[in-house]
Amino acid sequence: MAKLKDMLIESRKRRGVPEPDPIVEIPAPHVLAFRGDKSTKPETKEYRALTIEEIRAWGPRDGYGLFWEDLRGRACNVRRNGAVKTWKRDAKRIEVPLKFGLYEAFRADSADILAGKLLVIKGE
Repeated sequence: MAKLKDMLIESRKRRGVPEPDPIVEIPAPHVLAFRGDKSTKPETKEYRALTIEEIRAWGPRDGYGLFWEDLRGRACNVRRNGAVKTWKRDAKRIEVPLKFGLYEAFRADSADILAGKLLVIKGE
């Protein structure tokens, strides 16, 4: 998949076609199992990645029903744990504080969001 993407980028450069803006580009859907499902054949759901534009449009009550793709390729529940941090000098830079479980908290930055780690169930 990475090779195909690199080949497409190279062909665009050769033809002089500008690269698509990563903020506007919508990533492909993810099909993941839930992290808490320990069965041998876990049920999978289709998730879609959130874009930076969607996160910037969040109000004070938004940011629930989110999922994070962990290192094993499973989806785990997370929720927003504060205000979304943005920068005036760099419009592409953004940080979202997230909480997982009772005690774990972390920040998702622009790179994580563009990589498609912050998810929501497709159709919601």
